[in-house]
Amino acid sequence: MNTSSTNSSNQKTITILKWIFSILIGLSALGALASKSFLSCLILLLVASLLFPPLTEFWRTKLPFLKNRVAKIATVIVLFIIGMAVSNDIDKTTSDKTKGENKTEQTATKTENETETVEEIEAIPTIKYEILHETVKRYDKAPSYFVLIDAVDLSSDKFKDDIKNLINKIVTEKGAKISIDILDNKNALELFYKSHYGANTLGRILNKSELAELEKHSIASFSGELETDMYLNTLYFFPSASKSTAKVGKYVEIIEYKPTVKDDRVVKKQRADLDNQKAQADKKKKDFEKNCFSSWDGSNRELVKYVKANMNDKKSFEHEETTYTMLDDYAVVIMKFRGKNSFGNMVLNSVKAKVSYDCQVLEIME
Repeated sequence: MNTSSTNSSNQKTITILKWIFSILIGLSALGALASKSFLSCLILLLVASLLFPPLTEFWRTKLPFLKNRVAKIATVIVLFIIGMAVSNDIDKTTSDKTKGENKTEQTATKTENETETVEEIEAIPTIKYEILHETVKRYDKAPSYFVLIDAVDLSSDKFKDDIKNLINKIVTEKGAKISIDILDNKNALELFYKSHYGANTLGRILNKSELAELEKHSIASFSGELETDMYLNTLYFFPSASKSTAKVGKYVEIIEYKPTVKDDRVVKKQRADLDNQKAQADKKKKDFEKNCFSSWDGSNRELVKYVKANMNDKKSFEHEETTYTMLDDYAVVIMKFRGKNSFGNMVLNSVKAKVSYDCQVLEIME
């Protein structure tokens, strides 16, 4: 009698739990539906129906294996886990998509703002100019630009403000580590470029009349972020002239001038690029020294081998000094050494050679 009463009580408890869990899971199914996780909704509704007491006999008839309580519990648990996992995947995908859309919107907004900034920079009024030459001669690998402008009005010093404004624009567009030479005569500019920074096609020094041309037409020279100049940012007005030069002497001036940059994206990128180039160059130099030079006397191993192979008495070789200059594709190595000549006398010699960065002697230059 007591056993029967206990079983009846247990059965009521199980039925109540079924009602509770079926309702809770049903609500979860509605939540999945609201999240547009239709598959998860269907799976959770199936689980809820398996637990829903009024449908117990229906499922036992359709799926006889559910008569086994262990099988039924296992089925419910597995389906519930699958339903919740599908729901979580959908939520994550939706969240990622939303984040992606937000990021796209932010990027689009940023691009619009950048475009507006660029347009603002381009709208800044400057005097008419043209960059005729670009080269790299500075030790820090920063670029040098040769700029042609229209003839300067020397009736006042207003042109200095125009020059500063022009420098602001070029620095904003090209970067802060920069050298700019500004001339107002094309012939004078070409003369200056060829004699100072180009291939020196003149093959000679400038004559008096040519120097006089540069005094009149070399309007300004700017060195940006150059530590070896007078200031970090140095601006010269009429750099080829002196205070006593007729007409332009009163405008000769050297000042510290930090350009006003309207948009520093290019400036920051240029600094990063040059820093990266410097790091690579430093590593290249370190590897070249480590792999190609003797740690004992600093001689270039392959060049020593080459010289000894062409000496009258290779046993008489004595290394004196080795120096080198690194270029883009090779290094120029100069070695001073002593050795016996054909008369048996010890003499001082030197050799200059192109040496690759994998230590091979490419060419004897002299």
